[in-house]
Amino acid sequence: MPESLSVQIQAGAFGRQYSDDVGVTTETGQPFSPTVAKAWTGTLTTRTDLNTGVVTMDDAGHLITNGSKVMIYWEDDAATHAAGRRRFQSVTAVAGVAVSIDLGAGDDLPTNLTSVILCVMEQIDAVIIGNNIEGIVLSAGAAETNFVFHDNAAAELLYVPLVANSSYVYTSEMGVTNPLAGVTTATIWVGHNNTGAANDCVGAVYFN
Repeated sequence: MPESLSVQIQAGAFGRQYSDDVGVTTETGQPFSPTVAKAWTGTLTTRTDLNTGVVTMDDAGHLITNGSKVMIYWEDDAATHAAGRRRFQSVTAVAGVAVSIDLGAGDDLPTNLTSVILCVMEQIDAVIIGNNIEGIVLSAGAAETNFVFHDNAAAELLYVPLVANSSYVYTSEMGVTNPLAGVTTATIWVGHNNTGAANDCVGAVYFN
């Protein structure tokens, strides 16, 4: 059945208010609302290279398992004091509190002994032809949330980082380029940095 996406854009400047409504109606859509398990704190205790290392977790009851894909977050590099994020890292081994990570995309891993957060990313199956997409809506929950679209070879197609309680919207009526034109998605991966609780986030892709 047809699906509709309506977006209201509002802006204010120099004492004036501006608004616009853009919307699309498509043949179908794929909504998703993953609850991503809580993230875990730890320390990078071995840095082999820019994307390889070992994190010593603070909690021996962490639920990170070998073969998982994780987001890694840090707010204060032990040497540079810079913040960073690296996504879709592979967990290559777990031995008690020692979690080995490798590969991924994003910022180079921080200096050894930097405090970090690891979140096991949630996978959503979403085989969608990019040229058929008319709308995308992604909404973070109560924490910073990161969405990563991949093709069937696990190549990254689109990365959308969102601060807490914010959203990303694309429609074909906005006059901007379709961010997934010319490709076909296979999966969407979602991670967050909330170490206190699971994070509920929602999204939808509208297409013909």
